[in-house]
Amino acid sequence: MAKIKKIKSFSELLRDKKADLIFRRGDEVSGRIISSSKNKILIDLKGRALGIVVGRELLNAPSNLKTGEKIKASVYDVEDEEGNVVLSFRARREDGKLGSFDSSFEKGKVIIVKVIEANRGGLLVAVGKTCGFLPVSQLSPKHYPRVEGGDKEKILSKLKEFIGEELGVKIININQGNKDIIFSERAAKLETDKEKLSSIKVADKVSGEISGVVDFGLFIHFDDLEGLIHISEVSWDRVEDIHRDFHVGDKVKAKVIEISEGRISLSIKQTQKDPWLKKIKKYKIGEKIQGRIKRLTPFGAFVELGNGLEGLIHISEISNERISDPADILKLADEIKAEIISLEPEEHKIGLSIKGLALKKKKKASPSADLKDIKLSQMTIKKLKRAGLDSLKKIAKAKVSDLKKIEGIGEAKAKKILSLAKKAK
Repeated sequence: MAKIKKIKSFSELLRDKKADLIFRRGDEVSGRIISSSKNKILIDLKGRALGIVVGRELLNAPSNLKTGEKIKASVYDVEDEEGNVVLSFRARREDGKLGSFDSSFEKGKVIIVKVIEANRGGLLVAVGKTCGFLPVSQLSPKHYPRVEGGDKEKILSKLKEFIGEELGVKIININQGNKDIIFSERAAKLETDKEKLSSIKVADKVSGEISGVVDFGLFIHFDDLEGLIHISEVSWDRVEDIHRDFHVGDKVKAKVIEISEGRISLSIKQTQKDPWLKKIKKYKIGEKIQGRIKRLTPFGAFVELGNGLEGLIHISEISNERISDPADILKLADEIKAEIISLEPEEHKIGLSIKGLALKKKKKASPSADLKDIKLSQMTIKKLKRAGLDSLKKIAKAKVSDLKKIEGIGEAKAKKILSLAKKAK
């Protein structure tokens, strides 16, 4: 066997002042095959560079290649990361057409392709020696990579599992100029599912298995079809952690609530009676109720009423004075009395108000009822209470220096508070 001399990389050639050859994309080159495998073909380009054929270009390689054989190819890329010239065996068609693929596109036929590569955007697929792309968004629901948090590396890992598999697809776009073909498995699935979809209708009850759990809901596989249960349709109660409560493989019963463009929307909660409607019957507008502050938001406070019910005190219903933050008046776990001002059973909403109602602690009633008789803001009264000055009597005995220690109360305000307290007393 002839001894092969050391091949220089393209980077070395560029640094070599004697080099008189610069490869350009599309140039036709010739050389001898150094090695050939299912993963790559190496070609000696007359000692001036090392050519390499990999990936999709292997589909166009002639059969039965032998080491030492002379061969022609075209430059696909002048240099890869290792300094090799990337070559292609793809023959250029004079008519610029894609033959039978144009017919399949026009007739909407379902064709079988083989997955040969995967990247973060989708799958590279092939039919014979013709390649095309199957975007992630065009995978069928069954094959769509459902990854919590949308981790790109995990998505790529799942896509790589399809390499070597065959999938039924339809052509949804052909770019004749670049000979690019875009495939869709979802469109093909819709084609084969038409008869099955025609057999179900809105309000039907189905039994299936959870095939995916994501932040926005559950994917359910049933009768070789797949539907989505949005998180708002999972339960009548608030779903705090869908990944904790539901798992792939769990059996569920659901109701079909919408069928649109091949997408099936399902609901678990609509297979059950709404417990809210029964619970809310005992309440009336104008009724005084007691509850505990469960959550504070910029727009108001949610109050736990017991038995799985919550009411909302909108920020405008917290105080007669204008406030910018509910936390200025209320805090978590406060026990309060409120008035029901609205009931919306279908929307699961109870509107509350505490305007004009005194806050009461769970352990004991406040001894500071007489503080409301002096002209102080609710915030100032609250600060005085926290400092232990919860009555006019205690305030009247205090000194200006005592009041000045309270955050937000300066000397002038301290004197005013003492004056008002002594007069009211």
